[in-house]
Amino acid sequence: MKRLILFIIFLGFYKFTYSQIIEEWKSESMSNGDVPKCIKHNPKYNFTLNNFLRIKIGGKCDAIIKLINYNTGECIRIVFVKANNEYEMKYIPEGKYYVKVAFGNDYKVLIDSFGCQGRFFNNTTFFQGTEILDYFLIKIGNKIQVPSYEIILETKTKDKKNRFHTEKITEEEFYNE
Repeated sequence: MKRLILFIIFLGFYKFTYSQIIEEWKSESMSNGDVPKCIKHNPKYNFTLNNFLRIKIGGKCDAIIKLINYNTGECIRIVFVKANNEYEMKYIPEGKYYVKVAFGNDYKVLIDSFGCQGRFFNNTTFFQGTEILDYFLIKIGNKIQVPSYEIILETKTKDKKNRFHTEKITEEEFYNE
């Protein structure tokens, strides 16, 4: 009889604790260009370079975009872009980069004794660009060209010709550099 009572008490405690955890995730409203709460990074800029990475998001999902230095693996920028919108990252330092993308809806944040974490709760998919974006200045004679890029990201596209190539990654691979 004592074992049954302890099990019932433990089961009740488990249900209470689990429901508490679910309720602590709070919806986070973000605008284009916002840095998602709880994602720490040290943004890098070169204000002498008038370049950009224009990001267009199609479909019905929002996106978080990370611009990662190809040589160091360091995330130099991270931005939120709403579905069917665009955003320009400007003043990108010289270097080679790739992008990581998290698509989803209903971004929520959990702040607890372990720290702060944020994530999409619906329609989540994670990708890493396989194409390298080369932002090194190009010298042609007396002139210098400043490279800029535009990428169009959709969860599904029929345009195979102008496709930005990606490979699927896990949520952990997205959040960990």
